Amino acid sequence: MKAHWTSGNTIELLENGEDFFPAVNEAINEATHSVIIETFIIFDDKVGQALQQVVIGAAQRGVQVDIAVDGYGTADLPPDFIEAMTSAGVRFHVFDPQPRLLGMRTNLFRRLHRKIVVVDDAIAFVGGINFGADHLADFGPTAKQDYAISIKGPLVKEIAHFEAQVLAPVKPERRSWRRRRRQPERRATSAAPASEGCSAALVVRDNDEHNNDIELHYRMGIRAAKDYVTIANAYFFPGYRLLRDLRGAAQRGVKVRLILQGEPDMPAARFVATMLYDYLLSAGVEIYEYCERPLHGKVAVVDDAWSTVGSSNLDPLSLALNLEANVMILDRDFSRHLQSRLDKLIDEHCKQMLSDTQPRRKIQRVVLGVFVFHFLRRFPSWASWLPARKTRLLSMPPEHAKATSPATDPDDAADTHDKRGHHAVLQWARARWPMLRRILAGGFIALIVVLLGLAATRVKWDEVLQAIGDTPSRALLFAFALTLASYLTYACFDLVGKWYTGHTLTRLRTFVIGITTYAFIMTLGSSVGGLGLRLRLYTKSGLSPGKATRIFGVGVVTNWAGYGLLAGAIFAAGGVSLPTDWGFGTGALRGLGAVMMLLSLCYAGACFCSRKRSWTLRGHHIELPSGKIALVQLGLSTLNWSLMGAVLYVLLPDGPGYLLVLGVVLLSAIAGLIARVPAGLGVLEAMAVAVLSANDDVTHSTVLAATLVYRAVYYLSPLFVAGLWYLLMEARMKEQTGSQQKNPGTDMPGG
Repeated sequence: MKAHWTSGNTIELLENGEDFFPAVNEAINEATHSVIIETFIIFDDKVGQALQQVVIGAAQRGVQVDIAVDGYGTADLPPDFIEAMTSAGVRFHVFDPQPRLLGMRTNLFRRLHRKIVVVDDAIAFVGGINFGADHLADFGPTAKQDYAISIKGPLVKEIAHFEAQVLAPVKPERRSWRRRRRQPERRATSAAPASEGCSAALVVRDNDEHNNDIELHYRMGIRAAKDYVTIANAYFFPGYRLLRDLRGAAQRGVKVRLILQGEPDMPAARFVATMLYDYLLSAGVEIYEYCERPLHGKVAVVDDAWSTVGSSNLDPLSLALNLEANVMILDRDFSRHLQSRLDKLIDEHCKQMLSDTQPRRKIQRVVLGVFVFHFLRRFPSWASWLPARKTRLLSMPPEHAKATSPATDPDDAADTHDKRGHHAVLQWARARWPMLRRILAGGFIALIVVLLGLAATRVKWDEVLQAIGDTPSRALLFAFALTLASYLTYACFDLVGKWYTGHTLTRLRTFVIGITTYAFIMTLGSSVGGLGLRLRLYTKSGLSPGKATRIFGVGVVTNWAGYGLLAGAIFAAGGVSLPTDWGFGTGALRGLGAVMMLLSLCYAGACFCSRKRSWTLRGHHIELPSGKIALVQLGLSTLNWSLMGAVLYVLLPDGPGYLLVLGVVLLSAIAGLIARVPAGLGVLEAMAVAVLSANDDVTHSTVLAATLVYRAVYYLSPLFVAGLWYLLMEARMKEQTGSQQKNPGTDMPGG
């Protein structure tokens, strides 16, 4: 839907639930033919129950009532609550309902985040207020500060038309090429309404043709500003271009003021926003933190002329993923009124952030800041990789409402039941082992999730974020140095592969391929980084796929042979004490350690003493390496694992000993392998919190903070560098390949 400006509208600002809920309920009580409600959240509290009663009353009067909610935001609404409405004739729709996994909501991205109400095509409400008691002041200190508007006039029909398309999607009319040629002229006239009065337009963000419309309107308003820009936004982590426009406005003399959360409902929201403070303050942008209660508003004013109210935050979720709706307003009276309310907020309840009040720019803040800006540059393109959901609604008929929650589709359940039967049993029997293996892996993942959940309930996340920010610069530098040493050590695995296979690539090229692929192995898994990337780089360099596969095999054996020796020794010696409620005692772990150590020693012994040096397994020729190679493998691998443990150890405060920390790293590695979780994501964190926090000298928050920093230092930082280096290598090899095609007599690159 293209933004279409209309004039002659009457728009009223509604502040918080005290203004919004009575106005909406009164309009519904007076409805004669239609009510449409689209919202992210409806709670079963006094606000939600009041809404339930007025829509039931309207439906019983013969009014057509449609309610559309989000399958994530309103996932906990009781079935009885819904059934009471649908039985009265209310049509209840759920956007993208998904079943829970282990009791957790999994449909986090691309949510229906709009908050729109349309009554009789005569009055509409748009804003950021959900239907919950937390938008009322009597809710307590966590009551939200928020805004919405009521609209009467021509814009209401535009909003009603949009909602009709949401509820009953229709294919847009195909335009001929003649119409397309006239389109730019039509846009120019609709973007700058000439008639007097309150002009306004509904601007939406979707995952189809309007994926950045709201951000573009913000940017146009900021770039056109001459006197001032005031933005109040709950979750502030916008794209790089919008940040650049804010800085540019401030640098040309425009008074740019941001009102952000000082008492956030989610501490992480403030933490990520503060990463941008230095960048904005240095250009003259004024930043105020609202400290009275959580800020939930999404409004802006420019030059007493342009303003916006709606549902869109200025963060990656709203700007690149969620379905949002804002109203853009060109009206001096409304803009001045909104500005006066924001001025009151600044004067009475906000604290100004100044450069000298910001945390000292420790090295970790500088490094993190670099990642933040690269993230903001790239996120819009990365977001396109996520599955895009258009507005897809599941309607809840009365007969299914009580038995079906918003996250369950009764038709899907019936289809699943129909698919079961004799053929399914036979298919399961033929594939019983792969399925059993997946069940075991899923059970292990479930255990990790439970451990994370149990740990999360005991963690104060504000303390975790504070602990991350307080990481000593010296410890961070030492961790980066140990990480570099570990990656250099692992790169030598490929030199062992060169020794084993006798290939003709130079040591330097082999070393570079090894260190590059290791960063991808650690984050994306061995199948992508270990085999897939090695195959590509080695074959591009002139080796055969068979020889590249043998190099990969040597690396795998090197890694796990040393792991078995080191981890086996630590486990067998009782270096790691498991929690008693795990069901896997320390004695069993000692026995497992002894077996692992024995297997590694048997491998080394076979390399020294075995008379038979080669085998053929499933068509693959396997040759046992020499004893010298086996000793080098064990030495390099044990050194690499020891360095990995040392990285986490230096990031932890005084408390757990090095062997215990190393044991946790080793234990999480095998657990992540069993669970098939790339990079052991969540596995290390769960085990570290469970095992290391048993030490009285260290808290859950401190351990979790250290593991998160460890993941950034050891996994993400090298991946970023390796990714850039890989692109450089690809470009260079492409140039060399093109040169070779022009000169067929030249040798393969790196040969």
